[in-house]
Order: sequence, then C-alpha cells, then structure tokens
Amino acid sequence: MRRSIFCGFLLASAMLAQTAPLDDLVAPIALYPDTLLAQVLAASTYPLEIVEAQQWLQQNRAFQGARLMDAARQQNWDPSVQALVAFPSVLAFLNSDIRWTTDLGNAFLSQQADLMDAVQRMRVRARDNGRLVSTPQHTVSGESTIEIQPANPQVVYVPSYNPAYVWGPGAYPPLGYGAGFGFNPAVLIGALFSGLLSFGGWGWGLNWLLHGLFLNNLFFGHFGFGGGGLGAHSLWAHNPGHRLGVAYPNRMVASRFAGARPYQSYNRAYNRSPAPSHYSAPARSYRSSNYREAAPRMSSPRAAPRVSRQSHSSHFKAPRSKGHSGKHR
Repeated sequence: MRRSIFCGFLLASAMLAQTAPLDDLVAPIALYPDTLLAQVLAASTYPLEIVEAQQWLQQNRAFQGARLMDAARQQNWDPSVQALVAFPSVLAFLNSDIRWTTDLGNAFLSQQADLMDAVQRMRVRARDNGRLVSTPQHTVSGESTIEIQPANPQVVYVPSYNPAYVWGPGAYPPLGYGAGFGFNPAVLIGALFSGLLSFGGWGWGLNWLLHGLFLNNLFFGHFGFGGGGLGAHSLWAHNPGHRLGVAYPNRMVASRFAGARPYQSYNRAYNRSPAPSHYSAPARSYRSSNYREAAPRMSSPRAAPRVSRQSHSSHFKAPRSKGHSGKHR
C-alpha cells in the first residue's frame, strides 16, 4: 500500500514538473479574454512585426480611433499584429520582453494543445484561489473549461495583474508587473469597428475542446483585413512570410511550413548555432539558459530579408492535426 502511494506521489510530481514551464510561460496572458488571447497567440508567432508595430505606434501618436486602424491596416504586417494597434497596452506588454514573446509563439507553434491546456490549468487555479471571478469588465464561465468574455462584446478591458498575486510564487517572466489585479482603460472596439456584432464579432477565437484557433472571416472581409478563408470561420494557419528570419524552435516545426527557410538558415542569419527548444525539456524553468538562448537577437527588426508573400490560397490549406494559425490577407 505504501509503495503504491509513493509511486503515485512520484507520478504526480513528474507530471507537475513537466507542465510547470508552460504554466509559467502563459501566466502573464492566461486571464485575457478569449478573443484577445487568441489574437495574442497568433501575433506572438511574428515577434519582429510586434517590434515594428510598437515602433510605428510610437512614431504615429497623432493617429487616433478609426484613422489609427486604417493606417495600421496599410502596414506590411500580419492582421493579428495590425489589429493589436487597437490595444496599445498589450502591444507595449509584448514588447517589454520580446524574448518571452518569441518563446510564447514558438511554444504555440510546437505545442498548441499543450499550451492551451496550460492556460486552462492556470484559469482553474486562479478561480479556485478566488482571483478569477466575473466582474463588470468580464464574464467568467465554465467548470473544467473556463471561458473569459468581455461583459460588453463591444468593449474590451485588458486585465493587468501580478502572477504572484494570482497564483503565488513561480518562475514567471520578468515583465515588470504591478500589484494585485486590475484592468487597463476600456478599448471601445465597437467604435473602432463600426457594426462589429453584425459581422460575427472579433476576428480571432479559441475552441478549447479541439485545441484550435479560428478566424472569423466575416470580420476580415468587412473590415479590410483581406477576406480570409471560405465560409464563416476557418482555422488559423501560420504564415512564414511574416516570420522575418526568426528561428523556429526546431527542425520539425520549420519543416511544416512550405516556403520557409530551413531551421539552420534562420540561425545562421543571426550567427547563432541551433538551440534546443526549452519545451523539449519541460522540467526546467523558463528562466534557464536554454530559454534565453532559444530566442534570436531583436536589435534590428529588419535584419533578415522578408520572405516573399505567398498566394492567398496557400493560407487556408487543410488544417493539420494540431490546428495551426495563419495569414488571411
């Protein structure tokens, strides 16, 4: 009896060690509303374009409202990055440690289902700790699978919280958190995108059961983001044309995307030897040297030549088993 209890304890400890790094990695964004979280996960796979968008926003402070979004749509970025301009606090947050953002995107590309499960684990823990509840800003629903939606679908409040306050001590990314739990000023997406609800709401969403990220094609078609795939919704499929030379986490991930340069070539562009993915060794903290070595230097956003754009039809190939993300311009 004692032996079986001890073996069960070891198994539980091993499972906790395997999931801890992903849990820590997603902690800063795990409590975002589902639609915003979906967009952030898509955008995180294009870290250099996130850098460019932040620089562009700082240089164009005079743009406001619909004029700002019209100008952002003209930039040569993936739509998930273009639409982040509507959320300046999120864009600044993702730029506060671009290496963390890069690892977030790499983990989503290589372990999409595992990463989404990590988000759910963190949400359940936050709810059980009494830190995640419905408020006038957002609605929390579900038991084993927790969904977070804006209380008003035309107004998004981006949460701002300290992971240590929500979950206790952990190896969280050092992003300069504030104290406690609160919300950034409201983003009136209904004003930025007139008639939003008539076109199915926001452009990105998550299917927790299928571990999928999907696109609202009506949103993209009506608001000038390029149409999207066939039907009302389609799965997101990562577009390597917006990767801009950033290394994929491993050769297997790099080989999935037609037209992408080999994994080795990406590393040579940054004069770096291939680094093992931190997530192939899940027992280590994200703060380990592997985490830091896995991300490329970001000092020159256009250091690597842009991969030529693929044809529109290539963006909506039949989804693979994990369900991937993609370009819809």
